[in-house]
This record gives sequence, structure tokens and C-alpha cells, in this order.
Amino acid sequence: MKASSCPNLNRETTSFPNFFTLFQDPDHHHHDTSLKKRSKINQGDNTEASVSSPFKDILSSFLTYAFTPGTRADAKSAVARAFNTWASQTKFRFSQSPNFASADLKIGFYRGDHGDGAPFNGASGVLAHAFAPTDGRFHYNADYLFSENPAAGLFHMETVALHEIRHLLGLRHSSVEAAIMWSSIPVATVKGLHADDIQGINTLYDLEPVRISSFVFQCTV
Repeated sequence: MKASSCPNLNRETTSFPNFFTLFQDPDHHHHDTSLKKRSKINQGDNTEASVSSPFKDILSSFLTYAFTPGTRADAKSAVARAFNTWASQTKFRFSQSPNFASADLKIGFYRGDHGDGAPFNGASGVLAHAFAPTDGRFHYNADYLFSENPAAGLFHMETVALHEIRHLLGLRHSSVEAAIMWSSIPVATVKGLHADDIQGINTLYDLEPVRISSFVFQCTV
């Protein structure tokens, strides 16, 4: 693993899944590679997070993120909004860096075998994947069509980013279907943060509960 510019991101962890995939098809929910590594629980991520996660001791509250060169402007805007949403509900603060190589979190669109050991296989059901701390990589599958606005045949970039950013912070999938951390997102669907998502991040990092000012529930076109 490459060293990060953030000194608190340089320690390896081995007691928690380090790779997560986001599926298009809800039928994939119980076939996620991260779920194969641990026993399932019945209360979203929260019970497991409080028992087995070491991330609260290694992640800085201030993280930089950057995009691969050539990333389109609407994707950058969508991901930035997702980072801002998580910042509003957590202790984390995120800032965009112009330096991709030194950023703590690295976002890009990729096809096929792109060098991370987890190749995409066309539009075969995997929309995106991300690696838990301390890796910091978040990859969209470029064989799918993404948009800032929900539309037939397109996947909502901000919704996907909300999901993957939480993986970057160390949380796995939720068993609550309304949560952003449910393991699949249908086409043309917008989702926002659910109470289960907030409880999960608060539990993981021993934070005081944060009042959620609004909800955006699933709305399929």
C-alpha cells in the first residue's frame, strides 16, 4: 500500500474488511465480497462497527481528496456535495487537493483491469468499489452511465459517492434497505443519509449522536 500524505493514514489494519463493492442489482446483496469475510449481523453495520473496527484510532479528522486527471466537472461537483453531506453529520472535514498523488482519498472512473486487484467486468452489475482505511481509493465503473440528475438509464453520481465515501471511512454495508449503505442502488435512483447511516458512523468513531436535519428517501424514476 502506498504511503499517504496524512500521517494518521499510514498504519495497516487487518481486522475489518478492506474492500467493498456497490451493485446495481438488489439480488447481489448477499454476495458482496466484504460480507463473505465476516459473519452477518441483523442491525445494519452498527453492532459490528462498535465491536471490531480499529479505524477510530488511525483516521485523521482532516482528509484531502483528489480526482484522476481528466475527470469531468459534473462528477467532481457531485462527489464534492457528497463529501459535504458527510462532513455536516460527522467530525470529518474534507478538502479537495490538486495533487492526486499525495491526496488521502483518490477518486476516478475506470474500466476493466485498472491495477487495484479488483478489475471491473464491463456493465456486469458492479457500479463502483472502494477500499477502507487506510487505502483511500474509490472507483466508479466507467462502463456504466452516470449523471448529476436521475434519469432513465443513468445512475446518480452523488448517491453512489455518498455510499462509497462511507466505505472510505471504514464502514461496511447495512442490512437496512432504506440506508445509503444498502449494497445496491437501482438505476435512476436518488438516496440520502438515513438514521442507520448516522448511527453507524457515530458508533464507529464514538461520536455523540448528530441530529439529522433532513432525509432524502429512495425515489426511483
